[in-house]
Amino acid sequence: MKKQTQIPDEKSFYRLPFEKGTFTLTEETLYQHSAHRKPESYFREKKKYISYRNEILTLSVRLENEPQNKQLVFIKVEKDSILISCNAGTTSSYLSRFAFFTLLDFAKNTWSEYFKKYYWPDFFDPQTGKSKYLKVINDRQGLDVEELKKYPKFYKPGFELPDLQNEPAPIHREEIVPVSVEDKEENNYAIAYCLAHETGGWKYAEHFPFLVPSHALLTKDKTRIKNFTNFLLGQSDYEKLAPTPKQVQLIELCFKMKELATINRENQWGAKDFTKDDIEKARKLLEVWHEALELLLAQKYVADYRTRGLKSLQQKPKRNSFYRCSFKKERPKLVLFKNDKGDYLTLELRLKIKGKTCKPYHPIFPLFISTKQASRELYLLENFTDFQLIEFFSTTDFKFAVLKCHYGDEIEHFVNLLAERYEIKES
Repeated sequence: MKKQTQIPDEKSFYRLPFEKGTFTLTEETLYQHSAHRKPESYFREKKKYISYRNEILTLSVRLENEPQNKQLVFIKVEKDSILISCNAGTTSSYLSRFAFFTLLDFAKNTWSEYFKKYYWPDFFDPQTGKSKYLKVINDRQGLDVEELKKYPKFYKPGFELPDLQNEPAPIHREEIVPVSVEDKEENNYAIAYCLAHETGGWKYAEHFPFLVPSHALLTKDKTRIKNFTNFLLGQSDYEKLAPTPKQVQLIELCFKMKELATINRENQWGAKDFTKDDIEKARKLLEVWHEALELLLAQKYVADYRTRGLKSLQQKPKRNSFYRCSFKKERPKLVLFKNDKGDYLTLELRLKIKGKTCKPYHPIFPLFISTKQASRELYLLENFTDFQLIEFFSTTDFKFAVLKCHYGDEIEHFVNLLAERYEIKES
């Protein structure tokens, strides 16, 4: 029988804080908590991952030039700090050399969320030290922790939830009635409309999706678009095409969309760093989309155009960037299913379209949603908050689980706010 490693008493762990809102430990923080320092000459420590049990990561550490001196180091990750101990002198008030150099190696080579993968509070049986929810993989590449596939993704305390507290009241809109727009086709050419969104995904996009009027070459039977000649980016571009009054109205709404579509992120590499101005413009943009949709639904020639930022619209349209799509008049409703699974609860997001519930399609881009069964049929969301919620759930395949011991203030408050805005079905 394999001998179990003896874990030190809780009082023997030294606590160091992470950078706020991250699982990152910096060298600066480490130096603030210890008199030990990195040698000026090259220094290396060797570590071997032993186990991960009861939230404790155990490593065997050997310092350079001390080949016979090998010690065990124990690490526990909490949501805002890291706890470390060893069998070589670390206490709650003193960081030993082995603990210091182990953390120094992580800190100098760390990537932003390294310790996040060892944050699994309450997921272990305290008697056995094992978890029925997790798979621990210990090989030559290191030690990794994976959720078992039979369970949904789990929420963990402290993880960011959509802030619905100060969101505007949801708008419940009337059924869309398409407005008749006379198409003007001459010599197999017509005005068409493109849904412009970025190829790299919305998380790093320069703009929200907006509508771009275009001049299109049609097939001989005039049933579909064969190619595009140019984008219509100003009044002088479309006036020579002599559009109908309704087409002019729709084109002007397209121009209004473009003015609101630009995203000015606080961090251009960030995935969620929208400014307040970005969000406010996105809400206004969505209202323009709703105004334009009743006109757009009557148009025969529409397409999905994938940009590489706004500058790419100044170039000649690229044929391989256009894809078929259609806009739907139905207004999708969000429905949540809350299910009791014994030790944990699940929260699942679904769409309700024409009275039927279905799973949203992933990946998505802002303001619109589609279904897995018909990913190119686009439904315009009623509210910007709908998009924020869909984006959050999309990271967990639209379903996540919560241990009952974690169903406290944060998650309960979140579910209560959801219940004020959306239908929640419990079982």
